[in-house]
Amino acid sequence: MPRTSGPELELRRAASTVARAGATAPAVSADDLDALSSVLPRQREWPRWFLTVTEAGPDLRPSVVVLRSAGAREPYRVWGTPSLLPGASLPTTGAPADGAAVVAPDEGTNLPMTPQQVAEGYADVLLRGDASEDAAGFAPDAYRDGVLASVQQQTRALEASGGSLTQERTLLPDPVLAVRTRDGGALVVAGYRSSVTAAGPAGGLPGRLQEAAAALAGRADFTSVTTVVQEVVVFAVPPGRGPVSAVAVQSGPVSVEAT
Repeated sequence: MPRTSGPELELRRAASTVARAGATAPAVSADDLDALSSVLPRQREWPRWFLTVTEAGPDLRPSVVVLRSAGAREPYRVWGTPSLLPGASLPTTGAPADGAAVVAPDEGTNLPMTPQQVAEGYADVLLRGDASEDAAGFAPDAYRDGVLASVQQQTRALEASGGSLTQERTLLPDPVLAVRTRDGGALVVAGYRSSVTAAGPAGGLPGRLQEAAAALAGRADFTSVTTVVQEVVVFAVPPGRGPVSAVAVQSGPVSVEAT
C-alpha cells in the first residue's frame, strides 16, 4: 500500500486483515476513480496537500480524496477518502489554476471559529452530543446523529445488564488542513482516532463479536472489547457567523482488542 498514508493506510490494512480471515471486509475507496474537481492550495513550503472530488465509489457517494506529501522528494499519498454525506456538497473554492488561499489552524479572520477549534469542537460534540458546549456551533448531520444514537443504544443495553461503555476521541497528530472558500468561509479537513470500550457485567457470560470485529481481534468471544476507529471529516465553515457543517466523512475500525 505504498500510495497511501495516515488513516487511509490503517483502514486498508484492517480491511485486508478482515478479508484474509474470510470475513466481509469494510468497503474502502476504489483505486481508480474519475476526478470531477480539485482543490489546490497555494503553498510554497512543505508539507503540502491537495484534494480532489471523484465519481461515486463503493458506497455510491462521491469521495473527497485527500493527498499529502511530507517533502519535495516525497510522493503525494492518499491520506483519506471521506464520502459526501447525504444531501451535502463541498463549498466552492477558487479555480484550480488560481489555487485556494491556505488558512492556518489558528486563523479565525471572518470565521465563526478557527480550523483548530472546528476540529476540536466537533470531537467534543461526537462525545457529548447536545451537552457539549460546542453543540450550537455545528449543524446537525447524518454522521453525528448515527454516532450518538449508536452510543446511546449500546450504553442503555450494557448498563441494563450491569456493564458499561466508555469512549474517547482525539485529533490525529497530522495538522488540521484548511483553505478559503469563494464566499470567504473555509473548507477544513481533520482526522480523529476514537476508542470505544464495551465491558459486560462482572461474572457475566462472554459475548460474541461480529465476524469483522472477530477477525481484527483474533477471537470471537469477549467480556470486554475495545474498538479503535479512524475518522476523517471535511467541514464547511461559513463566513462571519453561522453553524459549521460536516459535509464528508470517512470512518472505520482499525483495531479490536478483546478479553
